[in-house]
Amino acid sequence: MADVIFTSGDVQAGYGYVGVITHRLLPSAAEIDQMDQVLGWVYAAFPEGHETARRLIWLRAEGRGWRSMASCAGLDPMTCKRHYLRAIGALVGHLMERGLLV
Repeated sequence: MADVIFTSGDVQAGYGYVGVITHRLLPSAAEIDQMDQVLGWVYAAFPEGHETARRLIWLRAEGRGWRSMASCAGLDPMTCKRHYLRAIGALVGHLMERGLLV
């Protein structure tokens, strides 16, 4: 069996001493247009005073879990899930009223 040889750079990287390079995927122009359209729907469905609903929809779109969303909104995870589902129902109803969703 061969000996494993570590360089100082390997050890430092393993313990987080070396900065990590992250690569962000840049959205296409069509994806940006779609996001603008969805944001318009969300803001139209939830006017001033409904920031929690907008925030929960956005956090879930980011792929956050219920506990993370709940801590951001200051809610219990199950309460957060109920608020989110109610917000999605209201958004769907808003879109159906305007004929944007069949």
